[in-house]
Amino acid sequence: FRTASQEFEDRVTVTFWNDVPLEGILARLPRLAPGRLVFLVTEVKTAAGEILSFVDTVLKIREANNVPLYSFWDIFLGEGIVGGKLVSGLPQGRLAAQLAVRILNGENPEAIKVATTESNAYMFDYRELKRFGISPDALPEGSLVIHGPPPFYEISEKQLWAALVFLIGLSVALLMAMIGRMRAVKALRVSEERFRSVINSSPMGIYQYRLEPDGRLILTGANPAADAILGVENQAFIGKTIEEAFPTLAETEVPARYREACTQGSSWHTEQIDYEDKIIKGAFDVYAFPAGPGMMACMFADITERKQAEEELQAAHRNLQDIIEFLPDATFVIEGDKKVMAWNRAMDEMTRVPKKDILGRGNYAYSYALYGSRRSLLIDLLDKPDPTIEAQYDLLKNKERAIYAENFIPSLCNGKGAYLWSKASPLFDREGHRVGAIESLRDITDRRQAEEDLKAANRNLDAFVYTVSHDLRTPLTPIIGFADFLHQSCQDRLDEQELYCLASISASGNRMLALMEDLLTLAKIGQVERPTESFDAGGVVNEVVCGLAEIITQAGVSVNVGDLPTLRVPKTLLSQIFDNLIGNAVRYAGKDGTPIEVGGERTGDLARFYVRDHGPGIPEKERDRIFEVFYRGTTGKQAAGTGVGLATVQKIARVYGGRAWVDETKGGGSTFWVEMVDVSVIDPIT
Repeated sequence: FRTASQEFEDRVTVTFWNDVPLEGILARLPRLAPGRLVFLVTEVKTAAGEILSFVDTVLKIREANNVPLYSFWDIFLGEGIVGGKLVSGLPQGRLAAQLAVRILNGENPEAIKVATTESNAYMFDYRELKRFGISPDALPEGSLVIHGPPPFYEISEKQLWAALVFLIGLSVALLMAMIGRMRAVKALRVSEERFRSVINSSPMGIYQYRLEPDGRLILTGANPAADAILGVENQAFIGKTIEEAFPTLAETEVPARYREACTQGSSWHTEQIDYEDKIIKGAFDVYAFPAGPGMMACMFADITERKQAEEELQAAHRNLQDIIEFLPDATFVIEGDKKVMAWNRAMDEMTRVPKKDILGRGNYAYSYALYGSRRSLLIDLLDKPDPTIEAQYDLLKNKERAIYAENFIPSLCNGKGAYLWSKASPLFDREGHRVGAIESLRDITDRRQAEEDLKAANRNLDAFVYTVSHDLRTPLTPIIGFADFLHQSCQDRLDEQELYCLASISASGNRMLALMEDLLTLAKIGQVERPTESFDAGGVVNEVVCGLAEIITQAGVSVNVGDLPTLRVPKTLLSQIFDNLIGNAVRYAGKDGTPIEVGGERTGDLARFYVRDHGPGIPEKERDRIFEVFYRGTTGKQAAGTGVGLATVQKIARVYGGRAWVDETKGGGSTFWVEMVDVSVIDPIT
């Protein structure tokens, strides 16, 4: 592009924005003066290193740009570029096919000239031409212009066809109306019989009334469903007034509504009439409508059971509202359209927004109460994942249908801010359709502060242990060295007791040195850099077994390694876990012919390992204490060790969101378990 632009250097000044991220380009574009243009050569990166597609790049630059935008390819025409002589994919494909045919026909490829312009064509976007005041008349002859206004003859043709279709449709409608009228006349002769059949077969009860000149409303007919619904023989009521047939209706508006249907031709509906006399009792849904001059009919259905079910549902709803209202966690519920349908007392106290001011409101009213702005929250992630929303939370985890998260909201607590634990879950009806969502929030500021204090205390403790261990290790080296030197050089001048004392000094010093090394390892666990890739735990176990080959051979045992999961935990820490557990199994529980089993599994984010032996086992009352620093237990007092190994295993597990424990092996022995959460899910507590 630089080489090609030199041909126009006397007419055009070209500035290259190389290695400028998209954000920088978007900031520069509005400052370009008239007479400038932008030529997009390739896609660009964001400041975060994300490479945008060419289409996304064109759209973003077009939005921020005030001068014409050009590029190479016709596939981006219509996305924001003005156009020009563009490389077109269709001619290129046609040209490539022609070249292929020539080569297949035996022509030497080296003799074929390189095609440079045959696949290019002048193409422009009318919308961009209009935007920058470029007349289509100024374009090269034969240019293709997209999105241009249609010619007049096309508009006229469309209107003509539309009018023709309308006339045809109108004619068909008139013809159908005539046919329908003829059929209606023919059907009128049998309408009364069919109507009577419909009435008699209707599942709803139907009464017919006639209004007499003196104002009496006489019952003139009833269908079989009326008998079945009311449990009476309605034939006994025929000829009676409505007040005589159904005496308690006289105290209601029903007789007046029925008379209006007869005199005014009006219809009436009531969803519930509660009726009770000596024979009939229930709740009814009633429809009244005119049935001819001075006549009316009513249809009714027994809704007693439905009414009872609705009352039970309302009671259940009130109970649910009461439960939500008095939950200790701040809780709110939204409907499918994002309107708030529940807002409990704890939410009132947390946000200072009373229930009466927010119930029934939509447009992210719940987020405005928390943040002072309308934005998506955790509850909105139930609709679809959104990296922008997820980035607002320190910790976010999906479990089954619920989403858990923690974040800091600075607007709470009178501007002091608060750390909140949140849980959002969808709500479904009986048919499994989602009807809303619920979110609960808990103030964990004190807990977070306690965790930070604990982290600081652990860091101080680790630093203290590291310093003390380092300072104690320094004088141990000469003590051990001098004791060994005296033991070797003065054997002929010292008696057996004196030599034993020197050997004891050396052995005690070495034990102290081993203890210091174990304490240093324990102190540095939280400082190990996290890996970027997962490690195969099986490979780590095999390396550990090779390192313990000598004591395994001496104990006469075998180590069977099963399937083990991979996870992102430092390899050195995995090695320490298995070195301690397998080493302990060999030293404390090993016996001839007894295998030691190593295996594991992964469930979601949780990786779990075990080391199983068939030795003497560990008393139940000691199983929790053996993970304490320096605790040896009754079965471990006879074996060499510092009492720090299992404490190291427990600390590594805790750092990575898990724990270590021991169970009894079936048939005798101990099974040590270690579980950890993948480092990609939870950050270690240092």
